[in-house]
Amino acid sequence: MKLLMVGLGSMGCYHMKKFTNLGMQIVGGVDPDIEKQNNAKKLYNIPWVGEKIEDFPFKMDAISIAVPDSLHKECYLKAITFNKPLFLEKPLSCNLVDALELEEKIGDNCIINYSKRNVIALFELKEILEQKILGKIKKVNIDYNQDWLTKEAKVEWMENDRFLWRLSPIYSAGGCIADLGSHLLDCLFILFNTVEFKETVFERTFKEELEDGLINYKSTKENKYHLLDYISGKPKIYVDYRANYLIDSNIPCSFSCSFLSKKYSEAMIIRIIGENGEAFIDSSKDRNNVSLKIDEGFEKIKGSAIVPTYTQFKNFVEKKTQHDLPTIHRAVEIQQILQEVLFCQ
Repeated sequence: MKLLMVGLGSMGCYHMKKFTNLGMQIVGGVDPDIEKQNNAKKLYNIPWVGEKIEDFPFKMDAISIAVPDSLHKECYLKAITFNKPLFLEKPLSCNLVDALELEEKIGDNCIINYSKRNVIALFELKEILEQKILGKIKKVNIDYNQDWLTKEAKVEWMENDRFLWRLSPIYSAGGCIADLGSHLLDCLFILFNTVEFKETVFERTFKEELEDGLINYKSTKENKYHLLDYISGKPKIYVDYRANYLIDSNIPCSFSCSFLSKKYSEAMIIRIIGENGEAFIDSSKDRNNVSLKIDEGFEKIKGSAIVPTYTQFKNFVEKKTQHDLPTIHRAVEIQQILQEVLFCQ
């Protein structure tokens, strides 16, 4: 199976690693950065690299795209001209209008890479809810935290494209809300029927961190990413965020995401509290088991094997029957909520 890879940065290289491990052949790579082209060509023995999707001259069976948020729409629309299955990154776009246009033009010929679906415990948690083991659900807490922006993490993010674009008003669709929050919303839709944004509880932007002297930012790449600029009409770049949601019409949900975690390097945590007890997952400690506490008893329930999103896409290209795929329609549902959160503050 032949794959064209669009975007040869850190995420694009991760896509190629996953797909080559599944036996797919990378027949082309697209990126405007010559250094990234050469690096990817060397790592994955790519026969063709170039700066534009439309210049790719050979046949392929599918296209994978991993570019910054603001480039999604342009790249996705160019890719559909090849009429091949697409593997796309989240969020779908930077606003709802563009997301709806992409939904109309791409339709069902794609899968969205909501990669937290690869946490096995998530689907065991869904099974626990379907079996009503917890009884009536009283409350949900869901968090996705990273620490790379803190001094304690000692991550050299100021010269690293992987991190800089996530803080850029030119390239990011909203900082940690778009990046991490998209995953949390997808998880909530997997576990429950409806998800409704209620109110922002706390917000912190990259600009506020700078102004308060909590981040001492200096980068040779500022002219590319413009982290110090405010761009009219673009969402703020959030680095720490908390909100209240309502699940299935009447269940309160506490929601948070952050690049400034003091406790976790990388962790998605979901706690569901019911009248009979609670269920809990922490991806930083155990991606496979759900911790279940009923009355005085405590046990860990092992999740069943799942099909990762990368394998799902390979199966999708091969037209194998599958269920519960991360579709573009789900991505639009999530984009609707992101629109409300980011543009109605």
